[in-house]
Formats: sequence, structure tokens, C-alpha cells
Amino acid sequence: MLNFIISLGAVSVVAYLIQIQAYSQSRLVRVIYGNNTSGMIKRKRLEECIVSGSIKKFFRSSGWVTISVDPIRKSNHGHLIERREMTAC
Repeated sequence: MLNFIISLGAVSVVAYLIQIQAYSQSRLVRVIYGNNTSGMIKRKRLEECIVSGSIKKFFRSSGWVTISVDPIRKSNHGHLIERREMTAC
């Protein structure tokens, strides 16, 4: 009985770890950089990378979005342009 309980606990831990991995991946966005290499960035850095011009495409649920060709949601881009503490995208 104890082995069964331990096995059940191990299954629960594995299921939890899979959930955490799926959640952390959902916070990442696939991108194509200006030099045609691909990568993943944190969703919260997407706007910075768009404004800085370091990416030329990103992937959303409807498919690939090409910067300056496809419509992108409007936001306060000016604030990000003035902020010089941007990290490299």
C-alpha cells in the first residue's frame, strides 16, 4: 500500500512539473530576428524588441506577424523609445 501511495505521489509531481513547463513556455514568444535567425523571447519583452527593430517577425495564435506589414496592437511606443535601459533582444 505504501508503495502505491509513493507511486501516486510521484505521478502527481510529474504532472505538476509538466504543468509548470507548459505555463512557462506559454510566456515565451517565437521570433525571427533581423539576421533571419529564430529564437524565443519573454512575452513582456516583445514590445521592446519590436520598437528597437531587432525582430522582424513574431508568432501569435493566428500565425506569423511581419513587423511593418501586418497590423500590431497600438501601445505607448514612445515611452519605450526614450527608455535607454533596454536589454538586448
